[in-house]
Amino acid sequence: MCSRWTTIGHASVSLNKYSGVTYAHVLGMSYALLEDVDYWVYVEQDALLFGDNIVEYAIEQMRSPVMFGSGKSTPQPMQQSFMIIKKISFQSF
Repeated sequence: MCSRWTTIGHASVSLNKYSGVTYAHVLGMSYALLEDVDYWVYVEQDALLFGDNIVEYAIEQMRSPVMFGSGKSTPQPMQQSFMIIKKISFQSF
């Protein structure tokens, strides 16, 4: 028997509140909250990040508790391939 709680599925066919990558983000942030870490960092599997200590550098440059990768000069201005969220914003995000 397959219930709506055991099938995460894709957003276009899911019966759940969350599905797909959103489900992964929520679970990841829940785990980060339970582990009492300061930041949740998400790097998509096909994202190319370069530079020494890039995550630490990005955290130092943050001016708000939520940071998305830049899509400047691309068709998609908001990028979700690289995200950093400070612990204070886990639950509201």
